[in-house]
Amino acid sequence: MRAAALAFAGGLLAWTGCAEKRPAAPEGYSDTSVRPFRLDLFAAAARGDLPGVQDALNRGAGVDSRDSTGATALVLAAANGSLPVIQTLISAGADVNAADGKGLTPLAAASAGGYDEIARVLRASGARH
Repeated sequence: MRAAALAFAGGLLAWTGCAEKRPAAPEGYSDTSVRPFRLDLFAAAARGDLPGVQDALNRGAGVDSRDSTGATALVLAAANGSLPVIQTLISAGADVNAADGKGLTPLAAASAGGYDEIARVLRASGARH
């Protein structure tokens, strides 16, 4: 089950473009001075990378920002099965009912991956579907 969920999360990364190389910094800025915080948040959430999620949020990434498919970091983290990332995003104010462009909610992603504890946390935080 874990391998299937990781494959699903990896597919989401490729599908959303998060697995692609970081875009070049605008002219006049170095790669270290300009970071696409939103993309960092999506990639870290999909990997279950808690320090990466915390760093992206601390640098200004919007907790409910959406990728090109309409997915939020919470949907990507739920598909990955990372409880600490889920808890961090919820604590940061993530919308537990925000669906992606195809209607996939964090609760549905967690349930599809067999992550019962994450589904329980999402329900306790107000997730309805």
